[in-house]
Amino acid sequence: IKNPLGGLRGAAQLLSKALPDPSLNEYTRVIIEQADRLRNLVDRLLGPQRPGQHITQSIHKVAERVCQLVSLEKPDNVALIKDYDPSLPELAHDPDQIEQVLLNITRNALQALGEQGGTITIRTRTAF
Repeated sequence: IKNPLGGLRGAAQLLSKALPDPSLNEYTRVIIEQADRLRNLVDRLLGPQRPGQHITQSIHKVAERVCQLVSLEKPDNVALIKDYDPSLPELAHDPDQIEQVLLNITRNALQALGEQGGTITIRTRTAF
């Protein structure tokens, strides 16, 4: 999938340079942006087996992003509770991969609750 996307992106870049009317470059810009978006999606779908960029930050930043996304998706009869351990140190991690894992788990919980509703708790703790 990534090879054809790279070809589409490259062709759009060449087309952008060859277009006689600069106002048409908006269309090639959209093609390039969407090809980049699809490439990123494919990278995320490939999951943890691909090495990512590790940064040191609070895991709670990632958890907050996930909670914001899930809050937009969840039905009204599902409560989302955040229970973070404030004493956790910053960790070196790939935030995109952790976000994808937390999103998958949380969305699975939403599906498991179904129409009956319930509570999903996002909890952080230290494990030894």
